[in-house]
Amino acid sequence: MLFKVTGKHKKRGRPSTHNAKKIDECCESGYDFMRQDPDLHRCISEDLDRSDILWVRHFQISYPSTGRTQLIKPNTSNQNYLFGRKIGECIDGVLISPMYNNYIFKISGACDRWGRPHHPGMYKSGRVRVLKQPGTFGYQPWRARRNGSRRRRVVKGCVLDAGTIAVSLVFVKKGDEEIHGVTDRVLPKTHGPKRASKIRKLFNLSALDDVRKYVIKKNVKICGSLVPKGVKIQRLVTPERIRRKQQQIRESMKRVIKRQRDREMYEKRFLDKTTKSSSTTATRLYC
Repeated sequence: MLFKVTGKHKKRGRPSTHNAKKIDECCESGYDFMRQDPDLHRCISEDLDRSDILWVRHFQISYPSTGRTQLIKPNTSNQNYLFGRKIGECIDGVLISPMYNNYIFKISGACDRWGRPHHPGMYKSGRVRVLKQPGTFGYQPWRARRNGSRRRRVVKGCVLDAGTIAVSLVFVKKGDEEIHGVTDRVLPKTHGPKRASKIRKLFNLSALDDVRKYVIKKNVKICGSLVPKGVKIQRLVTPERIRRKQQQIRESMKRVIKRQRDREMYEKRFLDKTTKSSSTTATRLYC
């Protein structure tokens, strides 16, 4: 229920002045579609429950193949085709806009106007208080008071309801026409892998190829000029690393040999001392 009008302002038919003020307040808050929705005027004036209609304000569509995203606003305020859908379901792109003909989208996430996310594992509409661990869905790790603590966090169920205001969509099937800024251009990668083995796997390199020539670099502005900078390769085997490793092995072997020599000297001295002590004791007894 959006607004409840009581007392002398509760009338049938045309909205009263009090209801018009409420509509103006909502329009100032960003809900401009309330002016063009006659059903909403009837809802306010007749005190009806509109919990079966969605007013999604934003759609964020993403295309993983190109790495680009786009934020669009629906043309109409009533999205009944999304009501009752769950996170993970697929919908036809024509329902969102005619430009997405033959496109199929997958609902990857959603949230309400207060920023509460829809939990994929909760088959329910509305808010749910779930016992969560730090670092899991809906509970940031830096909010934990101590290690191992769990708290109940308020999340939304996986079913889209009247409180849903933003929906995230992912391309599952590409249609006939290209979408400007999403499917027609590929977003270049600015950060590549750091580990040497993963760089070889990405570019299909052999063990003899130089991995340092295949690092993904980006231009960084330093002192007014663009300088290409790349990541520092981890686990890179170089001649310096081999020489350092061999030196460490030699030093380790020296310590092992020294420890064995010291132990042999100690055992020899201990045996000599024990033999001398036993002979002295025997001499005293027989004298």
